Formats: sequence, C-alpha cells, structure tokens
Amino acid sequence: MAGWQLSWRVTLTWQSARYSPTGEAVQMVDVPMPARLRELVLAARANPLILNYSYRRHRFWDGSDAPRTCRRGHELLPGRGGGRDCLCATGHFASTCWCGDEQQVPPLGPGCGPVPVDPEADRHHW
Repeated sequence: MAGWQLSWRVTLTWQSARYSPTGEAVQMVDVPMPARLRELVLAARANPLILNYSYRRHRFWDGSDAPRTCRRGHELLPGRGGGRDCLCATGHFASTCWCGDEQQVPPLGPGCGPVPVDPEADRHHW
C-alpha cells in the first residue's frame, strides 16, 4: 500500500576505501528493521577498520502501488498526484485528474487532516 515508510540510514566511515565493500571511504546503508540496525551497529563497533558510524531515522514515500489512473480510467498526468502528510502519520496518495476526479489512497478516516505548518519556517514542526 502506498504510504510513508520509515527506516534508518547508517553512515559508515572506513579507515580506507580499500576496506569498504563499496570501494568508497564513506558507505551509506538503509536498514528497514530495528533488529538489522542493532546487528549493523554491533558489527561496526567490533570492526577495527571502521573509524566512525552514525545513524538517523529516514522517511520516504513508497508509491509502488499508488493508482496510475483516476476512477474514470484516465491516466494521471505527471504532477497531478503524490504523497501528502496527514495527522494520522500514515500519509495519503492524493491525486487530481484533469476531469475533476479527486481521490485519496488510503481513504481519509477519523484522525486525518492537514498537518500544521509553521509559516515562518515554511515547514512542518518536525
């Protein structure tokens, strides 16, 4: 289902690029599960060839099964659909077709609504 996905982005800094599996001195790894994050952090701590590591939460929109057409069968044009933040924290795929059809996937429910934006910062509070 289309929606916001959460993962961790781990940055590993190797002593030299020749020790890194990617051939780069700085390697970035996306980790979707907490158990995998723990394994990676423990391995980084134990590896003397890794100088430093850090990790942070990473949020991205997964629109793999988002609708490609409106409910009337018209193909959605580029820029007419995309992920929208919501108070429910799941997010929704919102689209507007040239024919006037508007849809939200998943449908809006209790607790859904626009996320407040700080007008001075022009962004969400997080």
